[in-house]
Amino acid sequence: MTRPDIVSRTVGDETILLHTPSGNYFALNLVASRIWDLANAGMSSEAACQSIAFEFEVDALTVEQDVAILAGELSAFGIALFRTNDHLPSLNFV
Repeated sequence: MTRPDIVSRTVGDETILLHTPSGNYFALNLVASRIWDLANAGMSSEAACQSIAFEFEVDALTVEQDVAILAGELSAFGIALFRTNDHLPSLNFV
């Protein structure tokens, strides 16, 4: 579930995220948009990674690395904060 200070809009294959207090925005590509959607649906990190790997025909390790990178980038821009566990960021927003 997104925070109330985040506005998101889908435009074509991209999702644009805006952190309204700071004005920071982030454009997500097709795969990152899907990760965002799964996070908002409350899916666990592991289930989301399996879903992405299947949907985009990518190996699970690559997906896990991409999720970790996305989580770090979104957190750095103030767009979203993620909890982390042993090897994967949780897709549940803090």
